Amino acid sequence: MSTQRKEKEIKGIFVVVIALFLVFLLIPILRLFAKSFEAQGGISLANYGEVLTSHGFMSAFAHSLIISSVSAVLTTLLAFILAYTINYTNIPKAYKGFIRKAAVADKEEGLPVDYVDPTEGNYSLTESVAVIDKGDDSKDLAMEMAECIITKGRAKLQEYYPLPIYEGETADSAYMSANPKVYPEPLTVDLLEKHQQISEKAKELAGK
Repeated sequence: MSTQRKEKEIKGIFVVVIALFLVFLLIPILRLFAKSFEAQGGISLANYGEVLTSHGFMSAFAHSLIISSVSAVLTTLLAFILAYTINYTNIPKAYKGFIRKAAVADKEEGLPVDYVDPTEGNYSLTESVAVIDKGDDSKDLAMEMAECIITKGRAKLQEYYPLPIYEGETADSAYMSANPKVYPEPLTVDLLEKHQQISEKAKELAGK
């Protein structure tokens, strides 16, 4: 499905929802609000006075206020914790991927859950392994470890952070980043050293 068609469908659904809201919720509320001022002698606030002074009104009002306030605080706190966990913590990638998958699944089921991909794009590191021959027996074991990482690690990572960039890789578009980015130049030792210098310089500036 093209992006333009998807945007048109979303706008159409939004218009339908607004129309249903006006017909079945807003208009009846406005009519009830107008009738609340009606009394035997014409327009009056007597109905409001009777309700406000009735037995149990203040207790019910206080309970409603407490429940709505606690619900709002807990919902905001939970959303903040999840967002902070995904973007600013070093928890295992499996947990971060699980949170995103849960959000995608809930949204597809029509639940009031949404997720936002940064418009500036998401950069993903590729898994690169190098083995240095030190002239001892450790090279063979290191080669086995590197082969395990290459053959099994990449496939497992795609389950939680799907970003097919190598030949033969596929992924469900619903779980992929909306704005994936890649660096045009290949990762070399010289480029890595430049990135390290930028990182160290940023740390120095942050410490001042």
